[in-house]
Amino acid sequence: METSDAIGPLGAKSMSESPFNPVAPAFANALRDATGIRFTELPLTRDRVWLALHEAGKG
Repeated sequence: METSDAIGPLGAKSMSESPFNPVAPAFANALRDATGIRFTELPLTRDRVWLALHEAGKG
């Protein structure tokens, strides 16, 4: 099925965002591996990480 994008040139769809899609889940999994805490909400700010560490008694 072909679809076109009214915004893109000649109906083309953008590919510039696709490399960024796996970054957040990979980072969340790295944090889980390092801390044992599963982060399920984005964005992963330092405040959220710090709070989760202290709530888990690991900080």
